[in-house]
Amino acid sequence: MTTSRCVIFAIHPTIKMQIEQIWAEDILEISDLPIISLMTIVHREDKAPRICIAARLT
Repeated sequence: MTTSRCVIFAIHPTIKMQIEQIWAEDILEISDLPIISLMTIVHREDKAPRICIAARLT
């Protein structure tokens, strides 16, 4: 079992902007399935945060 972690407040606006961008590009969509996709925040070499989503059906 994994532990849920909150997004660090300092990068919250950046993450929110990235989510809104991929939502606008129709990469994300609302689902009625009883599963969730894990989201991980990683930092690029330039220290900018990046969203990684493991979106797959099992």
